[in-house]
Amino acid sequence: MKALLQWFDDRTGLGPAVKQCWDRPMPGKACCCKVWPSAILFAFCTQAITGFFLWVYYSPSRQTAWESVYYLQHQVAGGWLLRAIHHYSAHVLLALLICYLLQMIVTGAYRAPRELVFWAALGMAMCALAAMLTGDLLCWDRNGYASTLVRTGFLTLLPGIGDSLFPLAIGGPPPDLGHLAITRFFALHAGLFSAAFLLLSVLHGILLRRAGAKQCATAQVVTRLWPEQAFLNSAACLLVLAVVLVLACQHSVTGDHAGAALGSPASSDPADRYEAARPEWFLLGVYEFSHLFPGEWAVVPIFVVPGLLFGLLLAMPFIAQWRVGQIFNVAIVLVLLIAVVLLSYHSMAKDAADPKYRAAVAGEKRQAERV
Repeated sequence: MKALLQWFDDRTGLGPAVKQCWDRPMPGKACCCKVWPSAILFAFCTQAITGFFLWVYYSPSRQTAWESVYYLQHQVAGGWLLRAIHHYSAHVLLALLICYLLQMIVTGAYRAPRELVFWAALGMAMCALAAMLTGDLLCWDRNGYASTLVRTGFLTLLPGIGDSLFPLAIGGPPPDLGHLAITRFFALHAGLFSAAFLLLSVLHGILLRRAGAKQCATAQVVTRLWPEQAFLNSAACLLVLAVVLVLACQHSVTGDHAGAALGSPASSDPADRYEAARPEWFLLGVYEFSHLFPGEWAVVPIFVVPGLLFGLLLAMPFIAQWRVGQIFNVAIVLVLLIAVVLLSYHSMAKDAADPKYRAAVAGEKRQAERV
């Protein structure tokens, strides 16, 4: 066995490369605040592996999308678990990226020489968000259909180009999603945004290593990745897996309610439109905020305010060069977090007290069970 391993190392150089990776220096001591990149990479690998096997069973067309998901969910052995892991690991991945960005902002870890590391992580978060939004339609149930129709409808608010972008996005003439909509969203979800996330994650790793090497030259304490930090990274990955499995099995592990929910099939009939469609947790605050701007003014909370905030995030590493700038960045982030939490809570409380919303949810549940 030793001779075989030596032969393999001589031909590939894999052994010395792994040893160099384990022995690479890191500024500061091993701590839990450094586990985010490993946990994010683990969650993305989980997404990629489960997504490939979902792709094996998925048929992206209006006539077959829902049926192929139903077959996987209820007929394939373990299909419900595969779909649930893919569904909830996407939520965990986005949550990890948000926590990673917040940790860098609060601790000032996005300042020189880590500006590009912060921007790469921000790009990964945008790709993860875009992948989740495009993946929402792929099961072709009423909730995903109605939510996507509302989101794509916001394109018409863009002056000059909105009327051309909207039919391009929905794959046909308005007002309903066309036949090409699901294939375009699937191409964006499995192709463009997943590939962009992979490239940005590789770039993030390279930039993180270069920034760490520069900081090691002036750091008072320098440690190695192995064994302390490697142990913490492994524990973080196991924790991510445990959280995903708990979420996947939270409703049931047997029967029709196992795994991620699958609603009734989408319909282009306006009379069958699902009125209780709501965005996921990460956009619930924006959804409630948009209600403050009726009509054409909805362009402000949907495009203007997010665009300004994204520009501010890009500028934060430079603003934080001064002490007052770092205080300003942390204060802005805290205000935004509080605002998003309050708006999200207000939206959920309003829906809980709305009899029409509860009736629509109950009606969709009965229709899904009947189907």
